[in-house]
Amino acid sequence: MSQTKRGGLLLVALLALGCRGALAEDRPFSPWVTRLMYNQLQVGMGEQQILKIVGRAPERTSEMRDNGMPRMVYLWVNPDRTSMSVVLQDARLVSKSADFKPTTP
Repeated sequence: MSQTKRGGLLLVALLALGCRGALAEDRPFSPWVTRLMYNQLQVGMGEQQILKIVGRAPERTSEMRDNGMPRMVYLWVNPDRTSMSVVLQDARLVSKSADFKPTTP
């Protein structure tokens, strides 16, 4: 089974579990992703490390191809519509971005 498929299956399993106990050690569930979490994410980190830091599964995932290589994009959106995303290749973080400025409707 490919790394991408395994990562996708892990994500589905975490979503099914609700991600609370599986990801957030001794930390109450929060619907927020923060700048502190973002700053802890480092290029090369594995998918499980990322999910452990964030404490919950992303709201959206999508797969894209870059020069034929599959990449997974994970997106977290806060209640105020600020957001954070990461791009993984071979289940490793290759880039990240965030917009922590609140948007007005």
